[in-house]
Amino acid sequence: MSNILFGASGLAGSGIRRALETQMPGDYLTPRREEIDIYDQNQLENYIRLNTPETVIMAAGVVGGIKENISKQANFLISNLNLNINILQACLKYEVPRVLVIASSCIYPVEASQPLQVQDFLKGNPEPTNAGHAIGKTTASWLIKFYREAYGLNWGTAISSSLYGKEDDFSGKGHVIPGLIKRFAQSDGQRIEKIWGSPHTLREFMFNDDLGSAVVTLLAQEQLPELVNVGSGEEVSMGDLVKKIAQHFNYSGEFEFDSSVPAGWPRRVVDSMLGKQMGWSPNIDLDTGLLKVIEHFRANFASNL
Repeated sequence: MSNILFGASGLAGSGIRRALETQMPGDYLTPRREEIDIYDQNQLENYIRLNTPETVIMAAGVVGGIKENISKQANFLISNLNLNINILQACLKYEVPRVLVIASSCIYPVEASQPLQVQDFLKGNPEPTNAGHAIGKTTASWLIKFYREAYGLNWGTAISSSLYGKEDDFSGKGHVIPGLIKRFAQSDGQRIEKIWGSPHTLREFMFNDDLGSAVVTLLAQEQLPELVNVGSGEEVSMGDLVKKIAQHFNYSGEFEFDSSVPAGWPRRVVDSMLGKQMGWSPNIDLDTGLLKVIEHFRANFASNL
């Protein structure tokens, strides 16, 4: 039997792929878009049938920064809903023994307590700026819950804190860290446009390779948990995050936040004690991870600015 990682070239999938290659060598298939269209149910079912996987890891998804999330709610909902239902239905049809869905803490309900607890995951309404993406991804976790109850399947969902890494989207349409890196790289060292939100907003960021090592730890368990949080445990305010990135570009000017625009959650931190109780802990702190990403950006994108 083989194993399949969907979304291996994305931010989450890249970290998982590297961890599997180095920490859990084996027969892992990492199909690309040119190889299989996961929105085509027939193609997907044939792929699962022919490869008879022991484990399927679902790291594929349609994501973006807060501006993209707000402007493309319907697209994000439909895209994530379709790909998750397609993959899970194909896995059910061909009786895949283990399935692990990778989700993000941004899909927790807005009423959830802080730090975010797994018992709150399927209760309440999604945060409004991220509702489309959240509904599409949360559906996968509901399906896993129902399938576990109905068929006793060894399937689960890993909920990650906010990810960043070398495979991030530096186009300006992606997450906050690559967006800030690009903005400071383009500045003259003295002026920068207003930053969305509040400097007091709190976030927990995790390098994507640490998510990969957490997934390896989960796969080493005989039984996958239905829901498990995976986080770095390192909380930072947006104001401090901006300062950390600015210093790498010798930025000496002021920066201003625009609190009139949506900022998402005022605080988003996961309770990842369950993951740590399995013997896992992150290896890359925020300062080290930011340096890695900024060096990667300079080597691959700075000349095109």
